[in-house]
Amino acid sequence: MKALNPHLWLYLSPLLLATGASHANIAANGNSEEELDALFREAFGKENEQLPGELEAELRVNGNVQGTILARTNGKTITQLQREALLPKLRPYLKESLLKSLEKNAANSGWLSASALEAAGIRTHYDIQELAVAVKIDKKSMNRRMRSLLSALPGDKQHVIPERLADPAKVSGYINLSSGILQDFSNSSAEPSLNVRAESAVNVHGFVLENQHTYQHGTNGKPGKLTRDYTRLVIDDAEEEHRYRIGDISTESRNFQGSLPLGGVQVTRDLTWASSREYTPQGNQRFSLSSPAEVDIYLDGRLHRSVRLQAGEHELAELDALGGTSVKLRIKDDLGKITTQEFSRFTDSRLLSPEFSRYSISVGFPSRREADQLKYDTKRPVASAYYQQGVTENLTAGVDVQTDGKAHQVGGDIIWATEIGNVTAGVSHSQSRNGKKGQAARVQISRRPDNRGEGDKQHPIQWDIAAERFTPDYQNLNPQDDGTTTTTSTQAVKQQLNASVSKAFSDRTSGNLGVAHTTQHDGKTRTNLNAGVSTRLGKNLNVSVYGSQSRDAKGAADMSVRVGFSMPLDATASGRGQSVSGSHDDKGRSQLAYRISGKRKRGVDSLSGGVRLQNERGNTGLGADVRYQGEAFDANLSITPQLASSKVGYSGSANVNTAIVFADGAVAMSRPVHDSFAILEPPEGLEHPMAASRGKNLFQRKENTLDSLPERYDAVMQPGSKAVLNNLASYQVQHVSSDSAVLPEGFDLDATEFDVMPDYKSGYRVKVGGERGAMLEAHLADASGQPLKLQGGQLIALDAKQGGKPIPFFTDEDGVMRLSHIRQGNYRVELFSLPDLRNPPIRVTGKPGETQTLDLRATS
Repeated sequence: MKALNPHLWLYLSPLLLATGASHANIAANGNSEEELDALFREAFGKENEQLPGELEAELRVNGNVQGTILARTNGKTITQLQREALLPKLRPYLKESLLKSLEKNAANSGWLSASALEAAGIRTHYDIQELAVAVKIDKKSMNRRMRSLLSALPGDKQHVIPERLADPAKVSGYINLSSGILQDFSNSSAEPSLNVRAESAVNVHGFVLENQHTYQHGTNGKPGKLTRDYTRLVIDDAEEEHRYRIGDISTESRNFQGSLPLGGVQVTRDLTWASSREYTPQGNQRFSLSSPAEVDIYLDGRLHRSVRLQAGEHELAELDALGGTSVKLRIKDDLGKITTQEFSRFTDSRLLSPEFSRYSISVGFPSRREADQLKYDTKRPVASAYYQQGVTENLTAGVDVQTDGKAHQVGGDIIWATEIGNVTAGVSHSQSRNGKKGQAARVQISRRPDNRGEGDKQHPIQWDIAAERFTPDYQNLNPQDDGTTTTTSTQAVKQQLNASVSKAFSDRTSGNLGVAHTTQHDGKTRTNLNAGVSTRLGKNLNVSVYGSQSRDAKGAADMSVRVGFSMPLDATASGRGQSVSGSHDDKGRSQLAYRISGKRKRGVDSLSGGVRLQNERGNTGLGADVRYQGEAFDANLSITPQLASSKVGYSGSANVNTAIVFADGAVAMSRPVHDSFAILEPPEGLEHPMAASRGKNLFQRKENTLDSLPERYDAVMQPGSKAVLNNLASYQVQHVSSDSAVLPEGFDLDATEFDVMPDYKSGYRVKVGGERGAMLEAHLADASGQPLKLQGGQLIALDAKQGGKPIPFFTDEDGVMRLSHIRQGNYRVELFSLPDLRNPPIRVTGKPGETQTLDLRATS
């Protein structure tokens, strides 16, 4: 059976529209292949047509054509699919556990049953219109890599294949070296203070060992000290979204719990992994239409869009109706009847979707520094944990606990998004070693709408109110308690109230007001009131006024006022930005500063800095700082005046930061690395500096010469030297571009761009441009010798070891095709518009960098 002519649908559409309200419901809900086929069969009277018992058809996996496959049917639906054809195509998509299950299921028969596939989250369907077997994989069955790819694509289009990603190095790591020197010039006898910090991370097949050590140079004859700050092993289970830490860990500060340094083990599920999952509520409000209708969608009182919807169930998410806090639908059916439906949606970025949770469990021994060494109290085991769960779209609740076996702290908290504002509340109960028990509670309500969320109000008011109360015997778990003494300290604060409000009065002027009041258990109080206004005068001048008044526990009052300004200046002739700023307060302290920014990110053009004139207590001093960023390091130098005494003094500091990175045998110098990185190796014979950057980049230049660097880039490969991209984010799909305009001949243009999705603190080793190949110039002619001009085709490798995809080409007016980066071997030419032409094999013998010329005559 042939596929239906698409033009025939235009003539048959009235017939399809007349098939009843049930089909309108199908259209309203997305038109699955099965439902479209039902329409197709009913419209053409083929409801009872039987499929053959075995058929061969095109295979499509999540919309991507993947060759052909054999299928068995029961006459109506697919019952089995060929194992050898399907499993290799599922491998890039599925979780490893599901793959193993399917392999075991089909180990003996060579066929995969539709029921086994469905149990693994894979739906199969024979598309009668396209004569293809459609295989759809549920997102929950996909491996983390594929889910991450989908999350990086607008609309979840599934045209990216995981094999296109560069593979991270099996062994990689970095050592960040930060050195600083401080000198007090006001004291002639003072020696310079020098310290060096080494932070390292080594990734071996996903196991990451992290260390940090600090060296403090000795002064006045004292020896230097080398201290270990931490050592830990980090293991990520990205598939299940868990992170494990072993070694020096720190518990989270949650609710009333404080952070505890421990030597122990921690398991955490509290990360936003790059995947197609939605961790925060998306607002799945639904509504029904009994008949087709025109629907006007109003967000916060404003008309957002108008759409025509068919009868059936619909969701606000599919209508892009989640941008405001209130949604109103004005529904007009085909008979002219008008009805309205209203929804309210209040959210908070800290909320969890009802199907998700976050938690962390830590067990270990308290650590503290003694004599510049880490010590562990092995007699005092501590356990700490918290758990949060999305309850509804607007409510998330959690519990927490910390205990060392004698002292305990247990609590709970909620996050609740309401029409009034977002509410956060928590309670906690503690029991100290001496048996005393205490309680604490807090509640906070805040309102931070954006401009579009307040209807016609362009400048809404933002406010925040928080209150806390403690009983006298409430105690946090003390990380410094050695376990041998009984804690006798009492809770000093009885209650405290904080409130703040801010408002933008116009695009130029805004103000804020805050108040804090604290009451102690001994009856003493403290109060602080602060207010500020900022405005822009003229085109560039920004002025601010800030004032505060406080009263301490002894009743002493203190009042301060500060006035400041900032103003950008026109850029210098060389293109560097400039600005000037200043401030003055009622204590007689003032400052006037001038800054100039860098023109480029690297090299001499990255130099930036400023000078500042400071006055305090009648003393005046001049300070300055300068910053430089190179490919392999960055440096800072500053001079600071000391105005506290009657005599003006100065101190100076210098910092140099660099890193050594390595990945699968390649080593390079870099600026400090804080996550993942890529070592970029330049192509051989590179003559000009080659820029690279994250994301798509056209590498535009102001000067029309390849010797000049583009306007925007993140790293530069000089001829013969590597470059490092040191700012790749873990678990996010990122594109990396390099400047193909300077790529030497014989290298692959496609290899100047690639995608990465790093694991935790992983590294890449990338050969930009790939391996150099030969240049091929082929003159194509037909059997009579006439040039085959303006013909499209592809060059196909005949040697299995060459692998790779077919190489497309297009001949010019003389029938000449020119290709670069062709490896030695056997090929054949295929012309798209002349499929019956037979061409002798081509033998490419050119050496890398050479040009080989061939004359080819095609015969039929």
